[in-house]
Amino acid sequence: KEKSYFNLVYHPLREANNAISGIMIVAMEVTDTVNVKKALEISEQHFRTMINRSPMGMAVLRGEDLVVEMANDKMLNLFWKKSSKEVLGKKLLKLFPELKEQQFPELFKKVLKEGEKVSDSEVVAYVRHGKKLTKFYVDFEYAPLLNSSGKVDGIVLTSTDVTAKVAARKKLED
Repeated sequence: KEKSYFNLVYHPLREANNAISGIMIVAMEVTDTVNVKKALEISEQHFRTMINRSPMGMAVLRGEDLVVEMANDKMLNLFWKKSSKEVLGKKLLKLFPELKEQQFPELFKKVLKEGEKVSDSEVVAYVRHGKKLTKFYVDFEYAPLLNSSGKVDGIVLTSTDVTAKVAARKKLED
């Protein structure tokens, strides 16, 4: 048995004296539209689950203002040291103005403009935690996020803290 979905419109049938003598029902089948919407919701839920369960720091930034739409626990607790309430719906560069002095805003603009992912390894990043500026070495990838019409309207930011690895290598080199 397959479910079907319909949009229904009820319209009164009126006589010359304006008395209602019946009801006209117009039905439009919308099963395909409903099924596509459900599939998209499931797909989005899988995407959100993947980000939340990732062992790397991950966030979704939307628009040219880089508004934080989503961030997993690793990003919130390790890199940003902020709660989801503090960051969701806020502009990344207002939350972390110290990033403006680094290479990251230009890379974000490039991804939004060109629609190509950008990645690098063992890059120095500074993030302010309270009054303290914390230095990280990170491997990162910024991937374009497309909207339903195929235009880039966001970025999936993935970041891995490799500070300990870099410090260990430098110690061996010394």
